[in-house]
Amino acid sequence: MLEGKELGSRDDIRFQLIDILKMNPRALRQAYVDELIKRVKTYPHYKLIENIKYFADAHGKQKYRNRVMLLEFIEKETNKEYAILFLRLGNKNILPIAVWPDKFAKMIAENFSVLQNYIKDIVLSPEKFSQVYMVLPLPPNKMPEELPDQFLWTAIFEGDLPGTEDDWTYEFIDVSGSKTTSKIYTDDILTNILKMTKTYSHYQIKPEIKQVISNVSGKKLIRTNCLILHVLDKSESTFVNLLFHAEKPNFNEIIGVWPQEVAGAFLKNKNVFDPLLKQLIQIPTQYKEVYIFLTVDYKDQIAEILSSL
Repeated sequence: MLEGKELGSRDDIRFQLIDILKMNPRALRQAYVDELIKRVKTYPHYKLIENIKYFADAHGKQKYRNRVMLLEFIEKETNKEYAILFLRLGNKNILPIAVWPDKFAKMIAENFSVLQNYIKDIVLSPEKFSQVYMVLPLPPNKMPEELPDQFLWTAIFEGDLPGTEDDWTYEFIDVSGSKTTSKIYTDDILTNILKMTKTYSHYQIKPEIKQVISNVSGKKLIRTNCLILHVLDKSESTFVNLLFHAEKPNFNEIIGVWPQEVAGAFLKNKNVFDPLLKQLIQIPTQYKEVYIFLTVDYKDQIAEILSSL
């Protein structure tokens, strides 16, 4: 809900956005926001507006009211208007979580690069747009009291280029809890999933983890002790990212889950992923993507790892 020209609700602007989290969007660094602000200062058709009143989920629950950013833009060639909603995460990265209108969501579902290209063009190709609005929350003195932040883990991945220029991230809800409530899986479960990469091309090992950081304490985990499992089924109705941490040998604890609703289900039932992990081994053809992310330290050892399975 955006504040209109007049104070009050009479001319408020309501956006009903389509959730795209199951499409597995990648988070962007703070540098992207910095570049947007530079464009606002440089181009008259780029404008920064502070008028987000609140953001509510499908059940009407208000949340993250000072942690969202809406990019609303009009493409010059087609005169089509679109919007992308971003959520600012605990480490200041921003994650695209929803889009408007429905037809934009359908375009992205058919070809996810559509979203990535618009995000890139808004910064790199201002001439392609007749209008770009960077819409932020209302100023603090006009905002209602904020809800507590969620605690997140952030995993940073190596991009296509060496260095940090095109690094990207996954975010996770912290579900580690105490040792009495944690969920532990033995090595053989994850080893059997790794074995599937030898037979099925949609099962892939990706040695790209550079860092795993707690946004609660700032603690950095030993990256060789971390494994991330990304799963998307063929119908795209099941999407989950699981962060495993091996505190000691044969002790793979799930400490992070994304998306949020799946993390909530896990916190209510620690065995909720048991059927999924079994099906990944028993019924591999029902999945579209199964990526096993390992540390970048293993980049030159993948052939050796596969031969040992």
